[in-house]
Amino acid sequence: MNIALSIPNIIYLFICTFFFILFFQSALDKILNKKDNLDWLNSHFKSSILSNSVPLLFFSLTILELISSILFLINIVNIFIEIRFYFLNPILAFCLSMFTFLCLFFGQRIAKDYEGAKTIAIYFTLNILVIIFIFEYMDLKLI
Repeated sequence: MNIALSIPNIIYLFICTFFFILFFQSALDKILNKKDNLDWLNSHFKSSILSNSVPLLFFSLTILELISSILFLINIVNIFIEIRFYFLNPILAFCLSMFTFLCLFFGQRIAKDYEGAKTIAIYFTLNILVIIFIFEYMDLKLI
């Protein structure tokens, strides 16, 4: 086990852990409290063009969040082990999370929940800054 914990790697570890917690907790909450979440979402989108699509969108978002959390967990593990999952480029997790944030942002805007959309915009901006950090300070290459 060769742990190369340079300052950029430590920052990267914290970033990946933050996003892992964010997406895993959200997906887990959707799974464990499905009925409550669907009830709230149905009322949240009741007068929007998405009102008939809530169950499908809920399922899709849950899958996106689960996959994102798994990819961030893999990135965390990659910091500590020598065997790299080269088929999973580290940037993939951040690209998928950006897509997930765009889906959430779209939903919040459609529902006219501008405060919620503002929160998603903050996460999205953080995601962009992380990608800049990765290319600037980390020794990560695109496939």
